[in-house]
Amino acid sequence: EGIRPPPSLTLLPSRVTQGALLRSLMGKRILVADDSLTIQKAFAMVLSGQDYTLIPARSAEEALAAAKSGRPDLIYVDAVLGNTSGYELCATLKADPALRGVPVHILTSNQNPYDEARALHAGADGQFVKPFDSQSLIDGVSAALSAPVSVPSPAAVRPGPVATAPTRPAPASPRPAIQPEPTAEVDTSADEDSYGEFTIERGKLYM
Repeated sequence: EGIRPPPSLTLLPSRVTQGALLRSLMGKRILVADDSLTIQKAFAMVLSGQDYTLIPARSAEEALAAAKSGRPDLIYVDAVLGNTSGYELCATLKADPALRGVPVHILTSNQNPYDEARALHAGADGQFVKPFDSQSLIDGVSAALSAPVSVPSPAAVRPGPVATAPTRPAPASPRPAIQPEPTAEVDTSADEDSYGEFTIERGKLYM
């Protein structure tokens, strides 16, 4: 008969089990890849009271590095991320064996609607439409984390060309930067984009 530990002896789990337990206690990690500082602030503000850890990225290169090092549980990718398509970035993420099981949702808008064909080819798990209100973001994150994940076969998804954007020639006459007026709730004065600016009022986000 095998030797049994005395009742007072507690067997500690393995290191692997301990790591999984610690990650489960820390809450879910959400990577938001969007070059708009306003959108990053909106995600942070709305989800600040939830048990989530946000990982911001403002370029495709930052998103790839953060996804590999941060081990997110959910990824949001803007449909147009600088000079890179969000669908191409999604395809690159899904082509990585370590990230294939992470749900990736495309951030879309009226100006950049959801392209179902490209999303299917890239292995995207869904979309989230901007502008949005606070509750729809909270519900959307919860639904995305609990939904089945699209895990394409390696041959079905080809990584997109995610590379550093080429240098653009300087314009003949520089135009003045657009400085949106900051609201009391969210300061957008540091934002660099003139498209898709949001203001937050009474828990809702407006364009």
